[in-house]
Amino acid sequence: MLSATPSMAQFNLKKAIGGASKAVKAATLTDADVANYVKEYIDWMDKHNQVCPENNPYSIRLKKLTQGLNDVEGIPLNFKVYYVTDVNAFACADGSVRVFSSLMDIMTDDELLGVIGHEIGHVAHKDSKNAFVQLCSHRHSKMESLPREVRPQRLAIHSSESLEKRC
Repeated sequence: MLSATPSMAQFNLKKAIGGASKAVKAATLTDADVANYVKEYIDWMDKHNQVCPENNPYSIRLKKLTQGLNDVEGIPLNFKVYYVTDVNAFACADGSVRVFSSLMDIMTDDELLGVIGHEIGHVAHKDSKNAFVQLCSHRHSKMESLPREVRPQRLAIHSSESLEKRC
């Protein structure tokens, strides 16, 4: 005996076309598009993490280490220290480089320069942009359904997961 297939299990052409169009949009993001998205992400991260002021010993040390590192491949670099217990550093497509204070606590200047160079390499090679494009193509529909003020937080979580898998 044959039974009818429920309508929700049927191929949904409208949904398939919408998904394909989102994938194309993600794949064709320009550097400017990514910079705008990343600015929203970095603004959220800077707001939700304790950023060391310029006169803080961590900031002074980072400034000394990065003196003369103004841009890479035409992308201006900006450095900040997050006063957090996690041991990490990251960079984004817009040239934002964030170093965590706990990482600075356990590394020498030479080791930190290696980490900073590694992060700047991600900017130069557009690794962040490529990861962002992949993230957008996979998560776009989920992100789009979230309220705008929650998107950077979700992006931060997914970007962090993506970077952890790559590094």
